Amino acid sequence: MRRTLTLISLGVAAFALSLLAFLPASLIARVLPAGVTADDLSGTLWNGASESVRVGNRQIGALRWKVHPLALFRGRVALDAQITQVYGRASGNVSLGFGGRVDVENLEARWAVAALPIGVLPPGWTGQLQASLPLLRLRGAALHAARGTVDASDLREPPPNGVAVGSYRVTFDDAQQQPGRVVGQLRDTDGPMQVAGTITIGADRSYVIDGLVAARPTAPPSMVNQLRYLGTPDVQGRRPFSLAGTY
Repeated sequence: MRRTLTLISLGVAAFALSLLAFLPASLIARVLPAGVTADDLSGTLWNGASESVRVGNRQIGALRWKVHPLALFRGRVALDAQITQVYGRASGNVSLGFGGRVDVENLEARWAVAALPIGVLPPGWTGQLQASLPLLRLRGAALHAARGTVDASDLREPPPNGVAVGSYRVTFDDAQQQPGRVVGQLRDTDGPMQVAGTITIGADRSYVIDGLVAARPTAPPSMVNQLRYLGTPDVQGRRPFSLAGTY
């Protein structure tokens, strides 16, 4: 009897999933959170697309997704997602859970600095961001864990100066992590400044960037003068710097 009930339950579940598989993607528009819109929906709930996703007044881009149904039995929504727009693209395996838990695996992204939200950098900066993160965990809007690299390349200050400030990399690995904090190693990869330091991101969405910086012989005089305000250099000509804030 127990085996029979189990088989019936599995059959009902399979039948329900087969019905859901044919539901149109347009139904998603009815359950999106306030402030989120998805236009030109096509396909199904399991395998669909939206040509235009917006959050508030911000254009996110075109979205493609493919849901993994078996994850639903574990109380999670898992999908392969890809976002593309004129400023860049991003793709990865996303898993959504209770309490605002978001786990992303195999995230690959490339985005123009100029298209970042206001507040990340002052308006007018240019350059490219590239992320290769095998693991990224969020709890709500707070970063909980990260593994991989994030590169900021060909950064340039806003006009009228438009000074090239170089390229930099942040590396996250398990060995650096601390309880309640995500720690990454910061270094330059090219440009007029030699930089080495750490970026520490807290569960309260705070960040601290500490390190040492020195001007290379190719640095413009204006940059050299700005670095002098950081204090007395060490024997290698490096000066300490620290930045802190919230995101």
